[in-house]
Amino acid sequence: MTDALLAEFLASFDDSQYPSDFLEKYELLECLANNEIGETLLIKDKQTGEYFVAKCYIEESYLSKSPEGEVLKVLDHQGVPRYVGEYKNEKMLCVVRSFTEGKPLDRLVREKALSQSQSIQIAAQLCEILTYLHNQNPPVIHRDIKPQNIIADEDGKITLIDFGISRTFNESSREDTVCFGTRKYAAPEQYGFSQTDSRADIFSLGVLLLWLLTGSVEIQDVSKLIPNRRLAKIIAKCSAFAPNDRYKNAIQVRDALTGRSKRRKIIAMVVAVLLIISAAAFLFRPSGSLYQQITGIRFKEPLIEQAVRLTLDKTDNEQLTEQDLDSIESIFIFGDKAAGDADTFNIYANDFVYNGGNVLQGDITDLSDLKKLKNLRSISIDYQMIMDVSPLAGLSKLESVDLRHNPVEDISPLSGMPSLTNLCLFGTNVSDLTSLSTCPRLTMVDVGGTLVTSTSAFDGLNAMQSLVIRKAPLQSLENIESHEMLKTMYLSETQLLDLSPLLQLPNLQTVEVSQDMQSAVESLEGQNEFEFVYQ
Repeated sequence: MTDALLAEFLASFDDSQYPSDFLEKYELLECLANNEIGETLLIKDKQTGEYFVAKCYIEESYLSKSPEGEVLKVLDHQGVPRYVGEYKNEKMLCVVRSFTEGKPLDRLVREKALSQSQSIQIAAQLCEILTYLHNQNPPVIHRDIKPQNIIADEDGKITLIDFGISRTFNESSREDTVCFGTRKYAAPEQYGFSQTDSRADIFSLGVLLLWLLTGSVEIQDVSKLIPNRRLAKIIAKCSAFAPNDRYKNAIQVRDALTGRSKRRKIIAMVVAVLLIISAAAFLFRPSGSLYQQITGIRFKEPLIEQAVRLTLDKTDNEQLTEQDLDSIESIFIFGDKAAGDADTFNIYANDFVYNGGNVLQGDITDLSDLKKLKNLRSISIDYQMIMDVSPLAGLSKLESVDLRHNPVEDISPLSGMPSLTNLCLFGTNVSDLTSLSTCPRLTMVDVGGTLVTSTSAFDGLNAMQSLVIRKAPLQSLENIESHEMLKTMYLSETQLLDLSPLLQLPNLQTVEVSQDMQSAVESLEGQNEFEFVYQ
């Protein structure tokens, strides 16, 4: 708040309504919200300088009879504001809580659209918070989950705020006494159809996830708005009209979003197998080391294990040995489908690209399983939720890495790979590849659809022969002359206006461009020895 706005606020401020001990302790900094119920204020402790938030309720309002403070007093969770104290007189009740650093989701999304992976991570965090609330005795129902009430800090951690209309569940009630909630986000039962329970928050969670992914809150259009059928199904189940048709609890939603339920089933199967093996070991006492090898193999990601088994032509019931894993040189996964060979993988990919097929987003987040595959030479793991590629650092035999459509930003862990020749990062969040200058054999790089804005992002990668930057916000060919080995470039659907730096590349043979780049192409007519190909 500017000094002028603060002065205006203080000029209109009627301190006679506020508890005197509240005004003695805190300095008023900003009015964050103001309505007929009361005000939300940003305040500062006059002695410590610590910031807090005060919800100041007018005594006549309904909410003053069921204040936020009564709920916050019993809560202790990092995703929920901390109760500090209350100040009250005959006119006003002021509930003071901790101040949460960060931005509300609505403001955050306005500034920068979130990726699918980021949206799912936020929803998964919210599931953890709701699980804590709903497991209280009695359960705490928030009833006002919306973007404005979720604060995200710089690290992506969220806090659920504004418990002004929250309530504790009462088994003896048939319906809520008062109807509250934000339209579109509020469950139908919040408007008199029945008493709200934890499933009301599940409804709001589904609407919130739809908004995060599409910007829309029209749940009836979820199948049209969400091409990912798995996510569309999850959102539809969350936001079903009848509470009995929704997920029973937030844990189920989290598991559906993250794939943990699948992992638990696999773990249960593994445990059952191990128990059988243990019983056999006790009865028959096997002497070889094979038993130790079998029981030592674990997979965190079911899709990676499936790809391993398909490659080895082994069923789910067959045991895997270290020798099996040492024989694997390639892993192929496209969305929710694992493949045992490159031909099958290409069928999945081509069906999606050329035949209008669907790709269901996979749920792989952790690549540490690949550390078991010591002789791995090639990976194609597309349309997942991978952000961390550091597990690949120790795979010195890797020649080809394909991570299309993953929310990867930092690829520095790939630095220094002696055998890496092909790298595909199409549709990722990568903007800089200079850390790969220590990969001496890197000849093909695909960063189409990424955040690359200038060819200076490739400084030091002087062995490149093929470079794909199509559908990226590329504006400059800065330092392109240092890449003398380049033979082919794919520059269609970029923001390039000047192609003249390409004339300095002695080995350039083909350049892909789009029709909107025609004037830049024509300006080089008669000067270029390479061929322009229109996409």
